[in-house]
Amino acid sequence: MITIRLFAARWSARWAVGLALILLTGAAVAHDPAPVLRNLYGAPYAVVTVYNAKGGSDAEFLNAMIQSGPYNKLLTGFVNERIMQAVPPQDDATVYVSLQRYFDLGTADFSDGERLPCVRKYLTAEPLRIKAKLTEHLLADWGWERGGQHSYLSAGAFKKEEIFEKNISSLSFLKSGYVGQIGLVEFFPANQDLDSLRSTLGQRKGLSGASIFSMDEGRGYVTYSEFFRVPEQLGSSSISTGLQQPLAGGQLGVVVQNYVPR
Repeated sequence: MITIRLFAARWSARWAVGLALILLTGAAVAHDPAPVLRNLYGAPYAVVTVYNAKGGSDAEFLNAMIQSGPYNKLLTGFVNERIMQAVPPQDDATVYVSLQRYFDLGTADFSDGERLPCVRKYLTAEPLRIKAKLTEHLLADWGWERGGQHSYLSAGAFKKEEIFEKNISSLSFLKSGYVGQIGLVEFFPANQDLDSLRSTLGQRKGLSGASIFSMDEGRGYVTYSEFFRVPEQLGSSSISTGLQQPLAGGQLGVVVQNYVPR
């Protein structure tokens, strides 16, 4: 009995010391969302890909997207992917839009090179893939939720650290893991004035947040927005993905995947 009590006492003491060390060294903040939010906020590159999946193949297509994509590969340059399923759905095909964020485009090219052969059999046409560079984020406050005036904060990559330190804007737009929110991808021409673009996005009541990206080859801007509630005038948006330039229009969708690497 004495031996058992001594062992128990020593184990209890070691456990207490170990817990104290974990707290002191910061290991206990492993579930702190700030590092993940900061990575998504600071990722300088994005790839927007529009897929037309064959009617009735939605489950198989999404499974192939996840299994062949960057989700479970620990690619250091990959930050986040959100996949939207377009609304309203069509009988013959379903539009899906993938927004991937990266710290380097070499990782993006590798990831999509691995994925495309695995998903091609579920598509009605080759996907439309667009590389882009982050211009800034627009982060809304809680005005819409509280029934009052809403405003937004303009935040370039790694330019406003106080968004993680002070309660100055909502960070829900940057959170991973959540699905079911309404997203919108839109294309704007190269002659689009940036100030007017900010105003267009920021004035939409119910906006959670938006990211503005400049497309490669000077083709204009592509934006990604999410909403607490979708403005009615956006209900009929659809992307024009033909051969004409510049790309035009937008696509509403429900976020069905939203993940970071693991």
